[in-house]
Amino acid sequence: MKNHLHRKRHIRFAAASLLGVLFASAACADTFGLHAVSVHSKPGFNGINPGFYYLAENGLTAGTYRNSENAHSTYVGYTHNLGAFDASIILVNGYRAAHILPTIVPSYAVQLGGGFALRTSLLLNPLPGGANAVHFSLEAKR
Repeated sequence: MKNHLHRKRHIRFAAASLLGVLFASAACADTFGLHAVSVHSKPGFNGINPGFYYLAENGLTAGTYRNSENAHSTYVGYTHNLGAFDASIILVNGYRAAHILPTIVPSYAVQLGGGFALRTSLLLNPLPGGANAVHFSLEAKR
């Protein structure tokens, strides 16, 4: 019963996140990205993290991916440009340690040309026993 309720909570969070993405994309689409791989500070974590994300011109950020615990995660938040770097403040689900985790993710995008960029993100885990990671994703401006 507990797993069923937990799964329903994840489905509601994912549905709300995706509705937010659809609403924002109708207004001002900007960047679409593909989550790829992560390198963790400790062994035993999944480093293959396929997924996708959307970053609106106004900073709205939402996405989904296979997380380091081999579970599905969905997130929503806001990304602020700090010159050469970006900082995303997000709420993410799908981890055993907490139903929803608030997270700050600094990142840097290297422009590859043709509207494509390779984004490197620093994932700092605030929870005991977790691992920090450097994550790589490919994105395209629309």
